[in-house]
Amino acid sequence: MLNALLKHASTSVVQTAAFSCLLFGLFGFFNYLFLEPSARINSASLSLSAAALFIGAALYGQQAHRYWLTRLAGMGLIATGLYALNANDLQLPLFLPSCCFLLAAVYIATGATQTHRIVWKTVGSIFILISLVSFGIIWLGLPTYPQIQNPIAFSAATIVGLITGLGMLFYCFNQTPPQRSKLSITCLVFALSASISIWFAQSNADINEIRSRGEVNLTQSADVIGQRLQSQFSALTRLYRRWSELPASSVEQIINIDTEDYTRDFSLIQWMGVYDEEQNLLFSPITISQIDDDIINQPSIKKWRAENVHTESRVISAYSLKQGSPRLILSYPITNPSIVSDQLIVVLDIKDLMRIDRIPYLDIFNSYVELSEEYLLPISSDSFDVISLSDLNSMHAYKVSASSTVLGQPIKLHAVIADPAVFWQAARVNQTILIAGILLAFLLLESIESNRKLTEQQGQLIQMANFDSVTQLMRRDVLERHINQWLLEHPDDAHILFIDLDGFKPINDSLGLHTGNELLKHVATRLLEASPSSAQLSRFSSDEFILFLPQSSKEASSQVAEHLLTALQKKFEIDYIDLYLTASIGIASRELQVSSAEAFIQNADVAMTKAKELGGNAFAFFTQAMGLKYQSDLTLRNQLQVAIEKRQLEVHYQPFVDLKTEKIIGVEALARWRDNEGNWVPPDVFIPLAEHTGQIMPLSALILEKAISDIAQYITHPNFVLSINLSPKQLQSGHLISQVTELAQKYKVPFGRLQFELTETMIVDDAKSAFKQLAELRTLGCKIAIDDFGTGYSSLSYLNDLPADIIKIDRSFTRRVLTDSASHPVTEAVISMALGMNKSITVEGIESAEEASYFIKRHCQAAQGFYYYRPMPLEQLIEIVEQPTT
Repeated sequence: MLNALLKHASTSVVQTAAFSCLLFGLFGFFNYLFLEPSARINSASLSLSAAALFIGAALYGQQAHRYWLTRLAGMGLIATGLYALNANDLQLPLFLPSCCFLLAAVYIATGATQTHRIVWKTVGSIFILISLVSFGIIWLGLPTYPQIQNPIAFSAATIVGLITGLGMLFYCFNQTPPQRSKLSITCLVFALSASISIWFAQSNADINEIRSRGEVNLTQSADVIGQRLQSQFSALTRLYRRWSELPASSVEQIINIDTEDYTRDFSLIQWMGVYDEEQNLLFSPITISQIDDDIINQPSIKKWRAENVHTESRVISAYSLKQGSPRLILSYPITNPSIVSDQLIVVLDIKDLMRIDRIPYLDIFNSYVELSEEYLLPISSDSFDVISLSDLNSMHAYKVSASSTVLGQPIKLHAVIADPAVFWQAARVNQTILIAGILLAFLLLESIESNRKLTEQQGQLIQMANFDSVTQLMRRDVLERHINQWLLEHPDDAHILFIDLDGFKPINDSLGLHTGNELLKHVATRLLEASPSSAQLSRFSSDEFILFLPQSSKEASSQVAEHLLTALQKKFEIDYIDLYLTASIGIASRELQVSSAEAFIQNADVAMTKAKELGGNAFAFFTQAMGLKYQSDLTLRNQLQVAIEKRQLEVHYQPFVDLKTEKIIGVEALARWRDNEGNWVPPDVFIPLAEHTGQIMPLSALILEKAISDIAQYITHPNFVLSINLSPKQLQSGHLISQVTELAQKYKVPFGRLQFELTETMIVDDAKSAFKQLAELRTLGCKIAIDDFGTGYSSLSYLNDLPADIIKIDRSFTRRVLTDSASHPVTEAVISMALGMNKSITVEGIESAEEASYFIKRHCQAAQGFYYYRPMPLEQLIEIVEQPTT
């Protein structure tokens, strides 16, 4: 049961997996190539998209038995693995390359053997296990959770891995190439495209939303830094301008006061000092720290001070960056006329400048100000580790960059995700959407395919209910419905042709059902081609057909019958064998007032029987006389069946005598039957009827048992012989030997008292089987007599091989021996040969002493005929046998 379900679902699972991967790869390429990437992170990496595309192609190729496509996809996976190994665009080193190389090995070495299926099943199970672990990472936060920097792409890779494993595993349950309708494939592609496009759109929207947050973060940072610097610079500008206008008597005092106040009020200012033109420190209100002193007195800074004594200038100390105490140094000229040109140097703490308070919504980024590609200053960082742009790119999968202007100078800022966990919720939601979409696509495919199969099965049932499976012609019952409907609606004349193939059974039996069915197909084709377009043709039974001709005349139906006979006489070539057929056709007309299709067809069937009697390859019209005979035969058949079932048949016995002594030596059992009115029905009427209807078997069994029972009970002479006629069907049944053995043992009759008669025609019709069974009867001790000898197919070789003890000369010879001297040579030759081969001769039909004398002179042993005894009932036989003179 489970295997059946797996086999049923496997085709849809593999197809869904194949198209899911193909479409995911295509959408991934489109997303990567034609949509503006969101910084450096993508909802599906280029390597993942390529891998999915090749996996889908491999699954499709394997299921369709296009192994070249599977192997080609395997080569593509090798290239994808090498690319992923260098690009690491999924931010999981070795994960994607390893999967690509493993699948590539399986796909390139693929095939259709049991070993290949085991490999596919094993690798598919591995991918399912890996995917389940990955689901645990995504939904349960397993240990590797923080290391995954692109959760959205990782969640997609998990789904691709899962459907890859399922596709490979379920392929092993059913390797039959699928037969899918265009509708089901179209709906599958549409449903998967919708689901995958929704996933990409939502994932891109989530990435763009985070990108927008990063841009807001950078803009806010640039604004805050700019405002702080602007405020600082404006204050310092006012300060040195005021100093430039002070009287000489108060310059030093005011400078000292102002520097103390500014240093105290502005937290960014670490130190302030005034230098002369020779770069000698004139005065400073606060003690400089060692680090700031080192920074100020760096040769590069001293050179910068000297070069900018008379100008406003700013510089960031490279030395301070390396020391982890970044400083921005400002230079302002003091141009007071009462003093020599001096220079104000201000040292600002960049770390304080970069310390910005943000709302939690934006506090998911690490932001940097780019001084150069080698120096990126962190914003709001406690450690304040300066980093290069290349290092930043290699460490973070997601980066947002923005350009801004601070104090009229262009600056560049970068923001990176501080913790990829910001993507995880979006990844989970989007993964659920994608899984649900793929499942719905699978269910849609299964639903469409189930409906298609149901429709096909319904169509097949309709086909089976209405059309013959071999010839594809209308079934008999369907044509009968059409005929009945036509009879109700039309008063016009119509004809039915009942077509029976002559000689089909031997062909079917000898060459087999396949050849027989092929021959029937060709026959049906010829009948259709030879029939009018308005005709309706049906297969009635094994080798019988019905042709209905509506609104037709007797002449038209005759012409159609002739065309059909001509068409069927032509050679049939079946499997390089030349075959020939003829047909017997019975034609019935509506003019005889038929009321139903059944009666109409029955009339044509009766006429066909008449055509058979004419020798076949002919047609005959149904007449009233045929109908009367048919009804008579039908009535007789029914009465005969009742007589058999109620054991009303009688056995009469005709003795045969020793020709010399005229003493009775045995009897021939003859079936006799009275009809319902008590009249004797002639044997030559009801015996052929029973042969034709199949009633001969129970009739023969009844006569056989009754005759053996009678002789066993009433006539106990040890040499008294009971002769019983056999029918052809008894020989064909295969049960004759067991039946005779059982009755002889039941009634304790010696086999030597039993004699069985059959005609030579019966033997010739099935010589091999007949000779075998007759030989077995002789082995038991029974005698075999050939009845009506000389009227069939006698030949010297046949007579020599005949498994018989007794030859019965037919009465047709007996009647002519006294009146036709020309018959003497033939009769005497038969007698001579039989005696020469030690066959006993019984002469039938003796009706005079002269006839008896003729055969006595020729040494015949026994005789039978009205001259001696007529057939008689058992009671009369007993009386005759018991007479002393008998």
